[in-house]
Amino acid sequence: MLRQIFVTGASGFIGQNFLQRCAGTEDSVTVLTRRPLPEFSSIAGRSRQVVGDLLESDGYQTALAGCDAVVHLAAATGRASAKDYRRVNVEGTRVLLQACKAAGVRRFLHVSTIAAGYPDQRYYSYAQTKAQAETLVRESGLDFAIVRPTLVLGAASPIWNTLVKIAGLPVVPLFEGARPVRVQPVHADDVARGIELLLKSGRFEGDVLELGGPQPLTFRAFLELVQTALRGAPGRIVRLPLRPIRALLAAMEPALGPLMPVTAGQLAVFANDSVASDNWLLDLLRPGMPSTEATIGGLVEMAKSGADSGKCTPPQKRPRRPMSDSAERVLKAECRSLTAYLTGAAPSPYIEEQYVRAAATHGLASDEEFSCFDRATLKLARSGRMFGRWADAYCALFHRAGALRRKLVVLAAILEHVAPTSEAFDRVEPRALASMVLSLAAYGLISAVSLLLGAVVLAPASVLCWMATRSETSGLSTGQTQ
Repeated sequence: MLRQIFVTGASGFIGQNFLQRCAGTEDSVTVLTRRPLPEFSSIAGRSRQVVGDLLESDGYQTALAGCDAVVHLAAATGRASAKDYRRVNVEGTRVLLQACKAAGVRRFLHVSTIAAGYPDQRYYSYAQTKAQAETLVRESGLDFAIVRPTLVLGAASPIWNTLVKIAGLPVVPLFEGARPVRVQPVHADDVARGIELLLKSGRFEGDVLELGGPQPLTFRAFLELVQTALRGAPGRIVRLPLRPIRALLAAMEPALGPLMPVTAGQLAVFANDSVASDNWLLDLLRPGMPSTEATIGGLVEMAKSGADSGKCTPPQKRPRRPMSDSAERVLKAECRSLTAYLTGAAPSPYIEEQYVRAAATHGLASDEEFSCFDRATLKLARSGRMFGRWADAYCALFHRAGALRRKLVVLAAILEHVAPTSEAFDRVEPRALASMVLSLAAYGLISAVSLLLGAVVLAPASVLCWMATRSETSGLSTGQTQ
């Protein structure tokens, strides 16, 4: 039985559940963490924290000495860039494996993901880098085991909170390919229990152990279970074609990646089955698993009881603070971008100063005081003249009282009273009738295209911001990633 364990990624969702199980054992746990963990105090008597960086083994090499096994949970997840996925998931694993060999640690438990085995990993850097990390583990020469959880559910699960937001919509979109995919969601407690059982068994025999829940079901059936738990009955689910939507998102990502509410890679879960193959560890876990219906019902009731008990309070409006240097820089850059959109010219330093003062006077200086969707429209508009046109075209019809339109009114009032930008508002060029008609037609076409492109980016952002706001007011908060 293993007694000295070194854990990475303990501050993540699965890591926190595993640490809770360690609190009831005699094992000594050393945790590598980028920041001190206050919640670690419950097991601090037999364990310790090492604050450091996974990629800098000098900071934790000594702590590895004498350990019986390493549990590698740390990973870049969520909306990280392809570069960050590779840096943490591949290079971080490589550095840790080398440190284990140097310290004489022979057993390595790598917690991966069911996505590492997806046949279709197009556009999905996370799955690709996790598969590459698995290859490094296999080739390390250490005694290892690889655990691949499916869709992990829990009160703080990012996947669970996303599903709750989607299932709460009046009409739920379901992306489907040629056939419905199946999922096998598993509770976080069962994943942590599986890690504990594997460590106790000492079976580091090169197995890939997939961990899923009690039974597979289609994604549609899974969404219907969540809908039923939330509101008593299944809601309307509309099927959307997966392949063209993934291709469109993939084409947009190079230019609009940070602004997009969902990526082509994240839709891989709708293109692949997330079902665990049978293995000895899953056989040990399955008898103690609650049904999927019971798991979903328990999570919904937990969220509702938290809201009813007053644990979730409406967000309070922040008091207005003096403007920081960084906020002033953002406003000046914003002024340059919006001025280029309105006039085609760059603003003078005087205009920038006036804009900063006016924004502060009218309560338009701090992004923290804006709604989620206002922040999304401003982020798009700040990206350049063309993107400003897209954002304004959309907001002019669908978000007229939003922050972007109010900022444009303030800026226009400054520009039309200061030379030389005032000429863009006052100048009238004589034109022949044919030239005027062509100009109007061109302007109409540009406006229509701008509205369409703005809608492609901002309409999904509007839906997601609405879901996020609804989630916050219902006590269902977003959890932390691993």
